[in-house]
Amino acid sequence: MPFRGERRLNWIRERYALYRKRMRNGLVAGALALILSLLILYVVPLIPADIRTLLDVVLILSALALFGAFAYLLNRDVGYYLPEIEDRLLCFLKPAIDSLGAYASYGKTDDRKKALMMVQNVADTLQEWRPGNLKFITNGPVGKTLSELQEHFRSGLLPALRNAENTDKSKLQDILVVLTNMESALEQTNTIDSEHLDIWSRMLSRYPSVEPPKPMLRRIPAKKSDLSIVIMLVTIPTLVGWVGVAILKLPAEAGYLGGIAMFGAMGGLLLYVQNRKK
Repeated sequence: MPFRGERRLNWIRERYALYRKRMRNGLVAGALALILSLLILYVVPLIPADIRTLLDVVLILSALALFGAFAYLLNRDVGYYLPEIEDRLLCFLKPAIDSLGAYASYGKTDDRKKALMMVQNVADTLQEWRPGNLKFITNGPVGKTLSELQEHFRSGLLPALRNAENTDKSKLQDILVVLTNMESALEQTNTIDSEHLDIWSRMLSRYPSVEPPKPMLRRIPAKKSDLSIVIMLVTIPTLVGWVGVAILKLPAEAGYLGGIAMFGAMGGLLLYVQNRKK
C-alpha cells in the first residue's frame, strides 16, 4: 500500500517534532553551560576559599559535560531526524494551500498571515535544494533550472502573494494552481526528477523577480549547528585561561596566552574540519 496522504504527512510531522526536540535540548544544554561559565568567572571568586576549589571542580565538570551534550545534540547525526527534502516541502505546501484557499474564499486576515508564513517556509526549503558539487551539473540544465525555480519562487511568487488582496481572485487562483501542482507531484513520489523541476520552473516563470538583491549577511550560508561551534570557540578558551589563573595559580599573562593558544588551536581545527568536508 503506497505511503501517501495523511499517513505520510503525519510521519513527516513526527520526524520534524523529533528534530526540533533534539535542537531544543541542545540549545538548553548550551545555555546552561554558558550560565555555569559565567558563575565560574564572576560568582565563584566571591565564595570563601575553603569551599571554592571543590565548587570550581564541580562547576567546571558540569559545564564541560553540558558543552559536550550541546555539541552532540546539535552536530552528531542531527540530520537523521530531519525529514527528506521533498517531505519537508510537502509538509509546508499542504497548510499553505489550505490557508490560501480559505483566504481566497473568506478574506480572513489570519488565513492570509498563515498562508504567507507557510509559503515563506516553502521558499526557504527550496533554497536548501542543491544540484551537487560538480560544476557540469551545477552549470548544466538541471542546475540552471533549479536556480531559476528558486529565484522565481522567492523573488516572484512570494512578493506577488504579499501584494495580492482577497479581491484579486484571479491572482490568488493562479498561485493556488502552482502550489497545488507542486503538492500533487510530491504526493505521487518520494523523489522528484528533472521533469518536475522543469514543469515547476515554467509555471513560475510568469512571476519574474521583483525584489532587490539580498543583503550581504543573508548571502552567507549558515546552519543552526554552527551556533555550537561559535559558542565553544569563545567559551572553552576563556575557561582554559581562567583555570590557569584561578586554580593553577599561574600568572595572568600565562592565563591569557593559554586562552589565546587554545583559541588558535580550535580555530585551526575548525578550518581543518571544514576543508575536509569540502
